[in-house]
Amino acid sequence: MVAIHDRPAAPQERSAYLLLGTPSFLLNQLPALGRCTMILREQGLSLAKETTFGLFTTSAASGRWDLLQDRLSHLESSLTAPQHFHLLADPEDCCPLLTAGIPGEPIDLTIRLENHCWDSHEIRTLLRDHAVPVDIGESWARSAGAWLDDWLQPPPPADAAALCREVRRCLTKCSLLEVAVSAGAHHANTRFKPAFHDTEGTVFRIADAGRNNVVYADVADAAFRMEMLSPSHLLIRRGPRRNAGSLASTRAAA
Repeated sequence: MVAIHDRPAAPQERSAYLLLGTPSFLLNQLPALGRCTMILREQGLSLAKETTFGLFTTSAASGRWDLLQDRLSHLESSLTAPQHFHLLADPEDCCPLLTAGIPGEPIDLTIRLENHCWDSHEIRTLLRDHAVPVDIGESWARSAGAWLDDWLQPPPPADAAALCREVRRCLTKCSLLEVAVSAGAHHANTRFKPAFHDTEGTVFRIADAGRNNVVYADVADAAFRMEMLSPSHLLIRRGPRRNAGSLASTRAAA
């Protein structure tokens, strides 16, 4: 019988648990947790992707010994900056969330452990062997469960309507959408056939038929980029500030 004092406190009784170990060790706990939803959010572009995880390793072939890469989820994690990993409860539904971020900065990576409750063997083992309770602050904890479009949104530019029409036209013809998101110490990409898109202002919500990939993109953001890789293959990412006529190559290729 497990002693009562060995049982981790309920998540409502603790702000969060700091996970102990190197990024390599902690990320390599993910394969045992099964299918999860990975959320990576940067200003003006967010990705929610249902995925399983493989082993995170450095790659001699790429020459990047400072970069952990997982070929299943297509998540990369930089080893050049310190990271803090936490386990905490989603403010909306108390789902266990594994989060990562650079100390002193907002959370950039959130992994929803939807197939686990707080009493699951895997979560209890993680808390018992590799965690200490901490108080990280209510506002910072809420950012782990923030909406995908929870960004600073500046006033839309004068050409916002034209930008939306152009993106909508390209998405209608697109059979393969590639999205690359970089935030903090993490980078992820995904590819899918868009089956659904709508807009709220200048924010596009794009998803595949099974809602396994969901992307929110603010096309009015100065760093928004949409590249036509082929007539039916689009790449959405962020890059240097857009200048006048930056969509000209996309229009010409369409």
